[in-house]
Amino acid sequence: MPSEHLFVYGTLRPSQSDSNPDDSRYYARVAPYIHHITPARLPGSVLYDLGTYPGARPGESVIIGEILTLAPAALDMLDQIEGHPHFFYRERVTAETPYGNVKAWIYYAPESLINGHCPIPNGDWLRRGQADPPPLRFPPSPRRAYPPTDPVLTRVLTRLIKTKRTWLATTRPDGRSRLRAVQHLWYNGRMYILKDNDSDQLQDILQNPAVTLAHPAAANPITLEGWATPPQNIRPLLRPLFLVRYGIDIDEEPFAVIEITPLRLRARGRHGQGDWRGSEMGRVKF
Repeated sequence: MPSEHLFVYGTLRPSQSDSNPDDSRYYARVAPYIHHITPARLPGSVLYDLGTYPGARPGESVIIGEILTLAPAALDMLDQIEGHPHFFYRERVTAETPYGNVKAWIYYAPESLINGHCPIPNGDWLRRGQADPPPLRFPPSPRRAYPPTDPVLTRVLTRLIKTKRTWLATTRPDGRSRLRAVQHLWYNGRMYILKDNDSDQLQDILQNPAVTLAHPAAANPITLEGWATPPQNIRPLLRPLFLVRYGIDIDEEPFAVIEITPLRLRARGRHGQGDWRGSEMGRVKF
């Protein structure tokens, strides 16, 4: 029977007796395709806690997970869940199992997503809160010689940030788009928006995190593609910013805060034009 091997480390892992079922919330999507599950670990990678899910990056540590032996058709469905190749991207790795090494796929997180987030010391998403060993020490990252920030990018991004309302496009469960005006804030390289807890767009985001923000002036368009998730532990930092900018107290209103990690910015028109990746936007200083 044709099959593919996939190393899973987060919400695609099967739930265990001592883990929270919500930490494995996407496992049910892949379960019908599974032929076999094997415990595994992946050296040469680091696991980061992104709040509601983890992200793996190549590095000097070990990640705990499983090898799922899958029907090949599962990969198309998983590529859509993970946003491959524009968000999480699929790559071949060699994982260790009790029965020997196995070549498998993994979904790595983009570098822009893990910036500012902490590694999970024991490398185990399902047991990240349990008596972790002392944090692993990582060698310092080599300094990169980044090119100078594009002044057109700075000008275009500033224009998008300074406008007080943008259009947010999400995807409904049936694949149709949904467009709403939103208030936003730029903070530490990410965009933050507010949605009512019963908002239809919030439900869209929980099912499909791929979103697009658009500047309201259509004559000189700016669009920002991103990946939207509910962040943790950031409301105290954003509360004074929303108060100053919009007069909104997010602790007193029934709003959900959504964090959008920028993946791509496009602009046309008299204010400047170009096409930039998320890693470039992350280097713009304000």
